[in-house]
Amino acid sequence: MMARISIRLRLTLWYSAVLLLGLVLFSAATWLMLEKRLMAGVDDRLAQRIQGLQTLVKIEAGEDVAEELREFARSAPEGALMQARDNAGTDVLPANPVFTSVDWQPGHRKIKRGGKRYRMIVTRIAPYNVIAASSLDDVEAILRELRNLLLWLIPVDFAAACLGGYWISRRALAPVDRMTRAAKSISVPNLS
Repeated sequence: MMARISIRLRLTLWYSAVLLLGLVLFSAATWLMLEKRLMAGVDDRLAQRIQGLQTLVKIEAGEDVAEELREFARSAPEGALMQARDNAGTDVLPANPVFTSVDWQPGHRKIKRGGKRYRMIVTRIAPYNVIAASSLDDVEAILRELRNLLLWLIPVDFAAACLGGYWISRRALAPVDRMTRAAKSISVPNLS
């Protein structure tokens, strides 16, 4: 037969379970919010790059736009991660594309090439189909650091909170323990 669990231990276990659930939910929410915010920042930078290409194509209409696109890519950060293809399917930017066999349907997507992950926007800037991509190395590094921090902090915080909860429950139940001992000491010969 299993020994009865004391009220003190039951209180500590309930407190610990609720705390652990709270820590896990908080960590998951923090992780998801940070990942969403970091990806939104990457998307904003990619959208700015696409906007720059749109402006360039509009300004340089009728001239040697392909050469201007190459110049723009050379001057842009991560310019090697921009591609443009004309209606005939000829790569205009760059001559040796980084992303081969890419789905040219417009939209945002994550892809993996050569062991690295990228965030990519594919869009149409007449008369070109355009890709702007950005490496996710920085985003993954930040998320990896957060994961390591959480994996270290959650057990430490949980253990400290469990010990503190047990100590508090001992202190809170000390008067009840004194009354129980006093009640047990009362007997027929000793009613005092």
